[in-house]
Amino acid sequence: MRKLICLLILSKTLILSQEFSKAIEDNSFLIEEGINQEEGVVQHISTIDFGKSDQTFSFTQEWPLLSQTHQLSYTINSNNNTAFPQKVGINYRYQIDFPNPNIKFAPRFSFFSPINKNNKEQSFYQFNLPTSYRASEYFYFHLNAGSSFSKNNFPESFVGGSSIWLFNETNNFLCEFIFEKNGAVNTFTINPGLRNAININDLQIVTGLSFPIVFEDNIDRRILLYLSFEHTF
Repeated sequence: MRKLICLLILSKTLILSQEFSKAIEDNSFLIEEGINQEEGVVQHISTIDFGKSDQTFSFTQEWPLLSQTHQLSYTINSNNNTAFPQKVGINYRYQIDFPNPNIKFAPRFSFFSPINKNNKEQSFYQFNLPTSYRASEYFYFHLNAGSSFSKNNFPESFVGGSSIWLFNETNNFLCEFIFEKNGAVNTFTINPGLRNAININDLQIVTGLSFPIVFEDNIDRRILLYLSFEHTF
């Protein structure tokens, strides 16, 4: 019995202390990862999403606040479709550490407001619960769940996740999915893609390409381009 208990304790210790090689960790496209910016490191993220009838540009800049535990960022979204006004968001994330270092959890709270004063009533609050788990040397998994709240509209809920194949340290293949419910409208998106990292001293450049397929009333096939610069300051 003592031997069994010792083996269980030993196996648990090995699991909790298991370490993997370096990998691209915070560069998903649609799904948020539960990993804050490291202390002294800032990230600049740009995406361009091309559809048949509209194009969306997004820019996010993420800063650690004193340590990796706290993170502040801002996001600017622009769409050429007048039904989706330009908006800016302020985001705060708090990273929670687990005994297993391969599990990351960083709840986020955000406030978004349209840039145009005529659309101020479309301001909304949002929270998300991004969770990340590195299961092995070659696979990373991410889960999201959250809601958006505004004064004049029903809450919009979403849940999603992704599987990432870490082909090697600088090249990954991924598949993301997200389900969104806004009143009576349900939207499901699946997003296969790939990303590549270029490391130059303290600078990491990550480029990505994916092909979102959006299922709503019709099927909308899109193209998404991703670009990130991450460096010390």
